This record gives sequence, C-alpha cells and structure tokens, in this order.
Amino acid sequence: MKPYAIHIPNGTRDALYGECRTRRNIENALVDMFEQRGFSEIITPTLEYYDTFVRTGNTLPEEEMYKVIDRDGRILVMRPDLTTPIARVYATKIRDVSELHRFYYIRNIFRSGHSLKGQETEITQAGVELIGSNSFKSDLEVISLAVSALKACDIEDFHIEIGHSGLFRSLLSQLECCDETAEEIRRYTEQKNFAALCDSLEPYSDMAAAQSLTKLTRMFGGEEILGEARSLAYDRESNECIDYLDLLYSELKSAGLANYIRFDLGLVNRINYYTGIVFLGYSEGIGEPVLTGGRYDGLTAAFGFETPATGFAININSIINHISTPQTEVPATIIHYETGRFGDALQILEDTDNGKCELSYCSSIEGTLDLAKRRNAKRVIVLSSSGQRKEFVANSDGVFL
Repeated sequence: MKPYAIHIPNGTRDALYGECRTRRNIENALVDMFEQRGFSEIITPTLEYYDTFVRTGNTLPEEEMYKVIDRDGRILVMRPDLTTPIARVYATKIRDVSELHRFYYIRNIFRSGHSLKGQETEITQAGVELIGSNSFKSDLEVISLAVSALKACDIEDFHIEIGHSGLFRSLLSQLECCDETAEEIRRYTEQKNFAALCDSLEPYSDMAAAQSLTKLTRMFGGEEILGEARSLAYDRESNECIDYLDLLYSELKSAGLANYIRFDLGLVNRINYYTGIVFLGYSEGIGEPVLTGGRYDGLTAAFGFETPATGFAININSIINHISTPQTEVPATIIHYETGRFGDALQILEDTDNGKCELSYCSSIEGTLDLAKRRNAKRVIVLSSSGQRKEFVANSDGVFL
C-alpha cells in the first residue's frame, strides 16, 4: 500500500522560507492598496452548498469541484470561485442599493484540475468586487485598479486584454442554436481552437453572424482592433459594445495606462455569468492568465436580489511560481546570551532598530560566531553572565572582528 501520509495530493504543494515571505509581502501590498482605495475585506466559508454554484449557471465542470457530504446528506463543495459566494452574501445579507459596496478578499479556491496537466488545485486569489453600480466609471475604476494591483505584485511586462461579452452573446443569439451547441462554440472560442470552431459553425456558414464569430476569435491586439471590428457585419448591440470599449480605452489612455491595455474581441470567460466587459491579465514568461475579471450584472439575481457588479481576481500562485525568491532570510544580528541574560536578549529582540534578529542556540561564543558566518549575519551581540555586552561585526570577507 502506498504510504500517502508522507506525500501530498496531486496539484498541491508546500511553500517554504523565502517563497512564504514573498507571498506575504505581495498580499500585504495588495491589502494596503485595496483599503487605501476604499475597499473592505470580506470572508466567506471555505465550504458552500453545491447548489450555490449550480443556480448561477456556472459552467465550471462538475468534476472540477471538490465535493463533501455533510451530516444531513447534502452536497457541499470547497469553493471553486469567490465571486459567487460574495454575490450570495450581498443578495441575502446586505441588499442595500443606496450605496456602492467595495469588497476585497485574499482567500484560497479549490479546483480539481487534470493530474497530467500539472494544474494546481489549491489557488490563492486576491481580488475585489464593486457591487451596486453599472456605470462606465465603475468599469473604468476596476480596470485601472487591476493595473495598480499587478504593479503591487512586483511583476514586470504585463498587460491586460479587454473584450466584451456582449459581442459574442449578440452574434451567438443570431444563430438560434441549441444550448449544447452554444456551449461548444463558447468553449472553442475561449480555447481559440480555430479548427474545431469552424466545424461547429459549419451548419451556419451561410449566416453573417457565423462568419463574424469565426473572425472574432482572431481579433486581438492594440487599439487598431476596434477599427477592424467595425468593418464586420455586426448588429446595433455589437456596435454599442465596440463603442463602449473605444470610450474605455480613450479614458485609460488619457490616464497614462494605454501601454498596459490590449484587446481580445474573442474573449469569453469559462464562467459565463459575465454580462459586459471581460478582461484577462498576462505577464511575460507566465503561460496562463494572472488576472481575470469583468462585469456580472445578473449574478446576484440568482440569490433573489438583482444588482450590477464588476470585479477581478489575481492568481497569486501563478505570480509566486515565476518570481525568484531567496531560500532563507539573512538575519542582521544573532544574539548569544549566557545564563541570567535571557531577559536582556529578549529586550534586544524587541528593539526594531536592530532589524531582523535571532537568538543563538549555541553554548559557546565560537559556535555562535560560526553560526553567524554560515547564516551571513552582519553582527553578533554577546551577553555574558558577568553583565558585559560585546559586539562582533563582520568585515567584507565575512570575518567577525
């Protein structure tokens, strides 16, 4: 029998030393920024009822949800998404349309990925939800905040690709196909599987909407994409979507954010509750989106109280996996104390001016100096039983004098 006790499940991982510190630094930077922008933290349970996600039309496959049976025989899931539980909280506990509600979170989600694809199953997400406004300004705020959030994560060479779910939805509705075919077309569009998409659209090849859907998946790039999109055979709703993206880009450009913005007019999200703009954030060298977001005006209605909302989530795991982190943190000072000087050593530890300090576990001064050299410490403080205090400082060669 395989000794599972010394292994961890597929898709999970342990984090040590510098990686933990880097993760915490990123999370703290995001918390500071979110709160400075007026967002308040929200915490939802790790376990939710399975029906909570099914009732929203969530297209996440059932087999990708971790399920648990409670003592009453009801099916629970370890949350595969955080936006849905927050929508549930708002619709069932807050229900206040008189104010705009700004929430942020840093929590784990759980998705059972394919074991052969190396996907992580426990993912830390940091994100925001802005609930109570369907205005252009709220979309503008969320996208600009997404740019600031990725900057706070200390990654370089990133960009955000923006699309509009209304484009795809409008064209798809003109085909009047069944739900199964519609989901197939959506999936192939999301995957940019051009061959499979063409096969799915073959029965509708004589329709202008089908031809436009085929072209839509290839329309990604800079500002010029919006101009190209206008030449396609779109209806009024589609043109309004393009106008909206054009206006959004104009404002972002005036704010100096144009270099971070690109467009993908074939962008459709796997979770199909998005009703307006959708966007993904990418960073150089990371082969998956590090940020996902968009507008989801109909989501809270699934819980009995409809209100507009928009937001995004950052995949902290993806970022951490591609950041070089030191294995251990170098202490500034190591304290060697003898009998009767433990209290004095603790006082030094509490003195923030000393930087990062560690207590020595060695019984001799020589042992502590050797420890300090191995740890690349810069200073050793010796507290002797006689009441004396002595300091050794490392020179450029690491020798303590």
